[in-house]
Amino acid sequence: MDALFALDGKPDWESVSAGAESYRGTLQRCDGMAPERVRRDGEFRRLIDGALASLAQVPKAAETRDADLLHRLLIELRSFDNLLAFRFG
Repeated sequence: MDALFALDGKPDWESVSAGAESYRGTLQRCDGMAPERVRRDGEFRRLIDGALASLAQVPKAAETRDADLLHRLLIELRSFDNLLAFRFG
């Protein structure tokens, strides 16, 4: 997440797309490694699914070179990331 967030402000659009894919892989690994009871937890699902939904919009921001949209998405992603770390480690 830190590498992706570092691109806020003056994005290198190719790096944005690559960073989003990398972070998507991290979230998917996190989801896959979580114990079943955690994966079924409503809060965990909301956070993982919300982060993945935000990541799905990053290609649109990159395609249109929309730095404002990217900024909003990165803020959302940082929030999801912080809440996941705080609540689930």
